[in-house]
Amino acid sequence: MNMELSAYKSFFYDFVQSGGSIDYFIGWFSTGSLNMKLLLDADLMQRTAELGINIVLCAYPCDNE
Repeated sequence: MNMELSAYKSFFYDFVQSGGSIDYFIGWFSTGSLNMKLLLDADLMQRTAELGINIVLCAYPCDNE
């Protein structure tokens, strides 16, 4: 997470408090395997939570059959 986003913390807070939603979208495309691992470390989770940012993961496994 880019630390420069911290400069907009009050904007993000006001936006969420007024009914808005902020999502950080991660699209994950996989071929040849359904085994996937994603690590969202505690520091990242804490920083995004402090900014009111949700993390959204969408996995798109390729079905080659």
